[in-house]
Amino acid sequence: MTLDEKIRHIHGHYGPDNSTGYVRPLERLEIPDVKMADGPVGVRQGTATAFPVGLSQASMWDEELMEEFGRALASEAKAKDQAVMYAPAFNIGRVSVAGRNFEYFGEDPYLASRMAVTTVNAIQSEDVIATAKHYVVNNQETDRMAVSAEIDERPLREIYLPAHKAAVEEADVGSVMAAHNRVNGTYCCENEYLLSDILKDEWDFDGYVISDFDANHSTVASAKAGLDLDMRNLPPRGTSYWGPPLRTAVEAGLVSEEIIDEKVRRILGQLDRFGLLEGRNLPEEGVANIERHQRLARQIAEEGGVLLKNEGDELPLALDNIDSIAVIGPEAKRAHAGGGGSSDVSPPYTVSPVQGIRNRVNDQATVQWAPGTPLADAVALAAASDVAIVVVDGSSSEGADRENIRLDGNQDQMISAVADVNASTSVVLRTGGPVTMPWISDVPAVLEMWYPGMEDGNATASILFGDVNPSGKLPMTFAKKRSDYPAEINPRQYPGIAGRAHYDEGIYVGYRHFDERNIEPLFPFGHGESFTTFNYSNLRVTPSEVDINKQTITLNVDVTNVGDRTGEEIVQVYVHDHFASVDRPVKGLAEFTKIHLESGETKTVELTLDADALSFYDVEEEDWVVEAGRYSVLIGRSSRDIRLLNSFEVTRGSHPSQVPESLPQQPTTPAVDGSRTDDATVFTSGQTNQIDLSIRATTDVTVRDRIPAGWAVIGGDSHEVYTDSGARYIEFDEPIADGTRTYFIEAPVSSENSGTYTFGPIEYVSDDSSWRTIPETADDDVVVGVDTSL
Repeated sequence: MTLDEKIRHIHGHYGPDNSTGYVRPLERLEIPDVKMADGPVGVRQGTATAFPVGLSQASMWDEELMEEFGRALASEAKAKDQAVMYAPAFNIGRVSVAGRNFEYFGEDPYLASRMAVTTVNAIQSEDVIATAKHYVVNNQETDRMAVSAEIDERPLREIYLPAHKAAVEEADVGSVMAAHNRVNGTYCCENEYLLSDILKDEWDFDGYVISDFDANHSTVASAKAGLDLDMRNLPPRGTSYWGPPLRTAVEAGLVSEEIIDEKVRRILGQLDRFGLLEGRNLPEEGVANIERHQRLARQIAEEGGVLLKNEGDELPLALDNIDSIAVIGPEAKRAHAGGGGSSDVSPPYTVSPVQGIRNRVNDQATVQWAPGTPLADAVALAAASDVAIVVVDGSSSEGADRENIRLDGNQDQMISAVADVNASTSVVLRTGGPVTMPWISDVPAVLEMWYPGMEDGNATASILFGDVNPSGKLPMTFAKKRSDYPAEINPRQYPGIAGRAHYDEGIYVGYRHFDERNIEPLFPFGHGESFTTFNYSNLRVTPSEVDINKQTITLNVDVTNVGDRTGEEIVQVYVHDHFASVDRPVKGLAEFTKIHLESGETKTVELTLDADALSFYDVEEEDWVVEAGRYSVLIGRSSRDIRLLNSFEVTRGSHPSQVPESLPQQPTTPAVDGSRTDDATVFTSGQTNQIDLSIRATTDVTVRDRIPAGWAVIGGDSHEVYTDSGARYIEFDEPIADGTRTYFIEAPVSSENSGTYTFGPIEYVSDDSSWRTIPETADDDVVVGVDTSL
């Protein structure tokens, strides 16, 4: 191979036949051309199946279905004669308004890792090269071509690199795409520490590194840093840093030919690995736009739909009791298949919510649509209908971040106005990330469908009318207000100042931040309602003492479907480190599984935790470390809905010297969950009522409950009643980790005291001596009835 041929083979550009990327053939050597296609949710080349976006996929928490998706994606790529897919995409959702959040798998590195590994394995099982993107710390669209992510080593390793590491080490991904941005001042495409030291040397990556289009800004620096394939808009659309300039650099001795040889070896090695040097006919091996793939797109949308709220079992809608349905929203007659930018797919058809609802209802009820403008028409239609379904959108696209996390236009006002005249109002969200909901207390049901692909309306209707029992869980935290997110506290962190975005929040991204700062979210990470009810019991952890160098931890938990419908549940496992030599999150997702349960059925779920589930990155050791000490396992339906808790002891950590006595450990912030139960829905003046506070914590905590002024505490577990900052509390004397605290309270006897009172929220305190609230433990439904016999 001549030097010209070598350089030609490592320089790509936009291709023929609408291929996103293209490497020209080397006819003399009978090396075929290489066609590459976007993207992560469908083949962006001609007409193809438009699958739901990454957030929808991640909301399934379903590795088996992700495998089906990856295989279908690869099959469609082959049908389009594409040898390489620019997929999967799995940047971490650091910024709530990031324009490409919809493409990715959310805020948690472990969830993103599992989705990424499964997708890569599935794509490559069909002999199509997968491309893991975007490497790395590529978390905003604002100034994305040049912004420098100023980040410390520990958050880099613990939050932003794990999914890439897993794609390389577990799935042997063939290609990694270097991002546009800079990291700590150096562009990713010329960042030797990221491309060579970590990716190729530490992780033993044997594939090739490809640049994002026009992301390379140098000739010598990028060639020597570890970039292997430069994707470039050819002049006059772009500036070429490789091609002739690289040949000149080699001839001048600035870049050795051995470096060029290594790049060619990496690319040819992957082409050979997947049989792409054999001149095979890819279109004959794949299929696109087939009914099976379209059914899969619908199933992913259905299982990725997250039922955020379902007060009073508003959903599913029962057509036996409904004659008229109002569907309201300016975009309800249009499918929202995906977001904007390079992931956009052209499907053979789409199904809008209005069409999907009409398909499902048929002639069992009338379905009428109003766009919401003028608002008075929509309100009149809602008032005249049995139920109202408000479909609202939030637009997202590559190239620009959202201005805020509110719904577009006047949609918040539209929801409130409709809910004012129709108590049976359900809201369907189609958004590319979290949004605020100032109307949340006004509507009984909210369903998040993200961007649900080409089968949008059919999938939405399946959930609304109960053909599918929703099982999706949030891969991102929904905050009550934008300033609750860690990276959006000041412009230094986002969008950055003078071209530098400082990742000052460190490891506290997403729910980790909400836990650490004790901020109550609107809806927590991992949240999602079902049409049935699941009970958790009998958590066993074995062994109770473990040498992490030799053993793993086995968890067994019983899950029972106590409702009257078949359903699927996602069992989430979080780990809490009681004592650590560094700051650690209150809890972190360590494992999960999705199970199917018939009504009344119980299954024993078994999960395994290894050293990775307990470790943190030790900057001084330059390695992952598990410290000896006590750890708790928290089993929950979300990061804030913890059902069971147990603990175990690591007797020896990942280094022989690490025994409990030798570590400079400090207590970490405990993980605490709780609930309140009272023995009456209506409190009658002068009568005694029992209040039980159920507490689950990773360590002993002191608990107090806020009680209405003027009410008399007349007994219970040992306690003290006092006033603090104008509020009245009952505080229990004995700390508690897992159990119940009980007190008895009496409403004052007076007709003037009839009304609604608030109990809680429950608060706790541990070693840090500051009171923290347990979210969602305030009770605003205590009604005092006057005893008329007095």
